[in-house]
Amino acid sequence: PALLTGFDVLLHASRWEGLPRAVVQALLTGIPAVTFDNDGAPEVVFDHETGILVPLGRTDRLAEGVLELAADPALRTRLGVAGRRLCLDRFDWRTMVDELDVLYRTPTEPPAPDANAPSPLAQ
Repeated sequence: PALLTGFDVLLHASRWEGLPRAVVQALLTGIPAVTFDNDGAPEVVFDHETGILVPLGRTDRLAEGVLELAADPALRTRLGVAGRRLCLDRFDWRTMVDELDVLYRTPTEPPAPDANAPSPLAQ
C-alpha cells in the first residue's frame, strides 16, 4: 500500500481473479481502479462511483478509462474518496464479524433427500 501513494490510478487487467487484493488496496489508499467487470472486481468497483468498469477483454476501454481519469482530477478524487469509504466500511473487522454472526445464526433447511440415492442401510 505504501507504493500506491504515488499512483493516480490503478489499472487492473486481470481476466481471472476472485476479489483482487490490489484493487482493494488501491481503493483503501484512495486510488480509483480501472478494471474489467468480471470475477470479484464489481464487488468493490462500481462504474463511475468507485472506479471504472469495462467489459472483459476490452483493453481499448481500459485505456479510455485511464485517460478519462488522467484528464479529470476532480473525478479521480471523487472516485478515490468513495472507494476508500466503501472499503473501510465493508472490510472493517466489526462489519465482517456482524455479517458472519448473522450467517451462522440463520437457520437453514436440511437438503431434500435424493429419491434415487441408495439407502444408507442397504449393503
